[in-house]
Amino acid sequence: MHSAARTRLASRGGATGGKGTPAYILLLGLGFLFLPFTKALTVDIGFPLKIYELLFAAALPTFLLSRHPVHLKQKWPLLRPLIFAWLVAVGSFFAFSYADVGHLGMDFRGGATLDGLARVAYLLLNLGIFFVIIARPSLSASSFLVNCWLIGCAISVSYSVYCVFSYLIFGEAFLLPGLERHQLGNLGPILVSRSGTFEEGNFGGLYFLVSAALALHLRRPIFAAIAIVGLILTQSTAAYFGLIMLVGAYYLLANRNLFALIPYFVAACVAAFGLFVYFAEQGKFEATGSASGAVRFNEAMTGINIWLTSPIYGVGLGQYGFHYFRNVWDMSLAEAVTSERHIAAVVYVEILSELGILGLLAFALFWTRWARAIKVGHRNGNILYASTFAILVSFLAYPTFNIAFIWCYFGMALVLVHYHIDGSRIADVGLSKNRARLN
Repeated sequence: MHSAARTRLASRGGATGGKGTPAYILLLGLGFLFLPFTKALTVDIGFPLKIYELLFAAALPTFLLSRHPVHLKQKWPLLRPLIFAWLVAVGSFFAFSYADVGHLGMDFRGGATLDGLARVAYLLLNLGIFFVIIARPSLSASSFLVNCWLIGCAISVSYSVYCVFSYLIFGEAFLLPGLERHQLGNLGPILVSRSGTFEEGNFGGLYFLVSAALALHLRRPIFAAIAIVGLILTQSTAAYFGLIMLVGAYYLLANRNLFALIPYFVAACVAAFGLFVYFAEQGKFEATGSASGAVRFNEAMTGINIWLTSPIYGVGLGQYGFHYFRNVWDMSLAEAVTSERHIAAVVYVEILSELGILGLLAFALFWTRWARAIKVGHRNGNILYASTFAILVSFLAYPTFNIAFIWCYFGMALVLVHYHIDGSRIADVGLSKNRARLN
């Protein structure tokens, strides 16, 4: 490494200089290790308390106490829309917590007010972790965090693979502490646990998708293959189509030739048609309560109805379920659902109904600027840039945007794209150089 590059790396916190890894980085790394354990290894305290939530909650004050200098000027194009979105969430919470809206539905997690307050605080935690990741990026810290992420991914997939063989041999599989049941599905003739360490397969699908993108960016093909195995086992329709989009977007970026996209387009159409036929045979698109396609459409249309009651700033984070039965689109489908609480099932509808047009525009601005920041990074960031399109596709059928691993990925992708893949030097093409383009 050139001396100038070493100087820059040390000035940005990359070299330990004998001081060792900062405590907040160790806490973040341990949190990354447990990111896929959103249901397994949790403690029920009215909601499933996760290990990484405790670690992240400890990492934030530890980072502040470390008194590391932070150059906010370069980060403002990304942080401003996030701060605005959180303020919209706070305002929406107060507007509806003290309004006589007559919530209908179950007393979920202590009621609408307590649940809304918890979700506003949880969004602040996730945004805080995103800030900590990008606040003082360094090569050594980034390598440590990504290694923890990939190891955690591999452990989670190992448990799902164990479940496959355990059901095949014994007809049952051991439940990790915190798990109440396995969400089972048939992958051809094989019985698999779709949920694994997650509450359900759809939660895991996007996690494994972005994990594969991280591994491919770092040229860790074994970990990428492991993540894709985990993705396949989730049987998440959105994740499957997200993977197709990831490959297609990367293929286009690598070739820069529309004619070269023709073979991929044909293959993608065949794969998409095959997936459609496969899931259609399972009844996912029938107009019945057991069909996830019909249910998701009903939940999305109900979300639109909820949004129309408060189009500017929404009804508040977490309030979709409490407003559901007042605005339900098709009651026959709603009554067929056996889950404890209804969710929007589409991230865009979730944000629109709960944070209104202001919240949706704020997050859209952030995602646009984040994607541009990834794009202007070093050329080896193509796979991470392609993942932005894969995430947008997955969000069409994903439970929520307010989950930790998504914000950790946003932060890590932003940091990693500004380093050479072999760590030889820092690629100085970050936000400061392209600030005008971000604005």
